[in-house]
Amino acid sequence: MIDSTIQGTLSKLSEQFGIAPGDVLQLTRVFVLVEGEHDEIVLNHLLADDLGKASAQTLALRGAKGLRSVVEAKFLFSSTEAMFLVVLDGLLMDEVRPIWDEARGHANAGNIREARGALAKLKGVPGGGELKWLEELGHAALNTAKFARIEVHGLKERDIVMYLPEGCFMDTSKTWAQLDQEYEAYCRPLHLAERRNFKEWLRDFRGAHFGRDDIVNAVHAASPSTEIQQLGINLQTLARFGRADALEIL
Repeated sequence: MIDSTIQGTLSKLSEQFGIAPGDVLQLTRVFVLVEGEHDEIVLNHLLADDLGKASAQTLALRGAKGLRSVVEAKFLFSSTEAMFLVVLDGLLMDEVRPIWDEARGHANAGNIREARGALAKLKGVPGGGELKWLEELGHAALNTAKFARIEVHGLKERDIVMYLPEGCFMDTSKTWAQLDQEYEAYCRPLHLAERRNFKEWLRDFRGAHFGRDDIVNAVHAASPSTEIQQLGINLQTLARFGRADALEIL
């Protein structure tokens, strides 16, 4: 039986692309999983050609509080042969990559208990909800013996909006790099629990606006950076070869 959440996701995709829900599953080579709606809007626009060539669909997990990410993952793993590219912004890949590779190694060797133990190490990496649902996704993959079909890609910037023009969100002459430095200075004397996240800080101290319309307008004023272009190439490579070791991680 298909969960109502899955039905909603498939209906949305089938309506968007004018095909039957079942065809969404059969024709998709790669599911690109992102955390929220902003990520989905930005990548759908900046990677439109690459997504089309790769027969890829983006799915926003919206933070995956509770079990939604697990429910969706189990269904997609069992119903398709697609690859899964998890794209996270602001991810500490230097810390996450060894953990994910360790879990993959155990999974490939059939050591499921050890693989789960490796995934549990993600709890010790700063990252909040992002790493929580990445861990959940990994456990779902182990449950369905599909771990090798997941690849994790960390964007270099702390938030997807940093790939869009600064002036679309606030009245400023400063670059994202300069704003990022100011945010780091703001965070330095504060405990983790006391800090606003980057967007909250920009709203409160720089008068920024990050509504859906702001994001949509900004993507139309943006051009893909070199990093985003490389992500598009990686996406097509993953779709073509269907294996994680063909993907060049930035």
